[in-house]
Formats: sequence, C-alpha cells, structure tokens
Amino acid sequence: MLSKRWPRFCELGDFESPVLSPDSYFHDFEKVIGKRSLENFYDRLEKELQGLDPDAWKSLKNEASPYVCRKDLNGRGWSQLFDILYQARAYNYLTREGYSEVRFIERSRRQGIETPDLAAQSDSIPVLCEVKTINASETEIQNGRDGGARDIPTQLNEKFRRKLFSTIEKAEGQLRAHPVSGPARNFIYVNISFDEYVGYYQEYYYRQIEEWLLANPLEEIDLVLHNNQDNFDRNLSMKAATLVNDR
Repeated sequence: MLSKRWPRFCELGDFESPVLSPDSYFHDFEKVIGKRSLENFYDRLEKELQGLDPDAWKSLKNEASPYVCRKDLNGRGWSQLFDILYQARAYNYLTREGYSEVRFIERSRRQGIETPDLAAQSDSIPVLCEVKTINASETEIQNGRDGGARDIPTQLNEKFRRKLFSTIEKAEGQLRAHPVSGPARNFIYVNISFDEYVGYYQEYYYRQIEEWLLANPLEEIDLVLHNNQDNFDRNLSMKAATLVNDR
C-alpha cells in the first residue's frame, strides 16, 4: 500500500477514506502515481519528512494539512501544500550541519507580522532560518495548460533575477524583524523550480545565479539553494551560496 511506502506524506490527508473530495490531493492518488511515474519524488519527500522528530512533524503536519484540499484553479495545483512541506528540507539541513534544538517557530498571531520558519542553536548563539520557494513562472504554467512543443531558454531572464532577489529581500526582512537576544546566525533556504523541468540546463542556471550573487553579496546571511530538478545525478556546487543537491 502507498501509505506504507510513504506513511508521513499519506498521513497528511484521509488517504484511505473511501470517499475523498475531488479537491483533495489524494483524490485518485494511486492512478496519478501510475501515470506520472512520480515514485522517486515521493521517496525523496518521504525521506525528508521522516527526518523530522515527532514534535517537528506534528508542527509541520498541522500547518500543511489544511492545504491538502486547497487546489489552485489557475494551474498551480497544490503548490501551497508543497511549499510548506519543503520546509522539512531546511530542518534536515540544519540538523546535518550540527545545529541543536532545531524546531519550527509558531506563527505570529499579530496581523502583518511574519515569523521565520525555523530556529535552532549553535552553542549559545541562536540560529534562524526562513524557507522560500520560487515556483515555475506564469508563462510556464500557461504553456503546461496549452500543451505542445516550446523553446527552453539556456539563460535566466531579468524577470527571474528580480524574483529571486525580491524573495531573498523579503526573507531577510523576516529574519531581521524576529526578536533574539544578541547576535544570531541567519539562513535563507530557497527551493527553486525552474521552467525547464527536466534539469538539463541546471548547471547553466546556477552559474548565472552565482554571477548575480557575487555582484550583490549578502551580508551576515547564509544563503542555501535546493537543487531539486536535476535528473542527471550531478553534484553541482556554488561559491556564493550553498547548493544542496536533492537525492
């Protein structure tokens, strides 16, 4: 059964219910798996979710569960659900890097106040991490709806550059605004989905991003990018940021 192979992911919704809402991500889930050959993606996602301790999983599940039945009608499907689940990647990254007491931060109830996603400790120094996702462009979503062949650019455009830096700027503001006693180590963890979904041009894209970052270095913030579309098992790396290769 799929719930045995991906127990935490399937735990998000009433996966085994005989009647599921058509808006549920798990509606006809078994058929979708068979048609789209997504097993490797769910294996990697489940591995990330399994890396969370029970309290962290409870927090992430509580935040993600309401989005299981919130399908975007403009072609993005359940992207909000996965934007939340991808926070598990940052949790596991901080854990692998040796930080202690990694945990999700409770959302602020004050209107207009956005908290970072994660907190941890490095000896006596607090650690904060904000997780962002850059999804495919509106143009790519429209192309997916229309079908047919299309040209894949080998270079990222100015619109993507602005989107990347505005995302980083917003995350930086959330980190700076969060109250901590004394200096803190700040991380921004960005999951990027390029329009070129196969991953053939990933290396070129990250080289270009590196050029942008070297020309506009971040101050007192560690930037981590998640390479989640490379189907060629390449260990790509960057100097201006940490690049995590999805495995």
